[in-house]
Amino acid sequence: MRGLAHPKSIGCYTYRKRQAAGAIAVRVSVYLLEVTEELVNWPEEAERQRAWFAPIEASARLEEPELRDLVQQAVQQLDV
Repeated sequence: MRGLAHPKSIGCYTYRKRQAAGAIAVRVSVYLLEVTEELVNWPEEAERQRAWFAPIEASARLEEPELRDLVQQAVQQLDV
């Protein structure tokens, strides 16, 4: 994806990242992105799938509760 990132974070969430030596806690800042271009190829395409969903359906598919809450709050604020 290419686009215009909003300069201010909508919040943060923490998740457990699996590594060979064990899991570590990672804190992630989340930014809204206005997508201007969808790339045919991207660096992690062999490891990740891309799919488009309506905002509410996308938030329901998220496994991390904190991220789900952030997305739902953003959807309500943006009224999308």
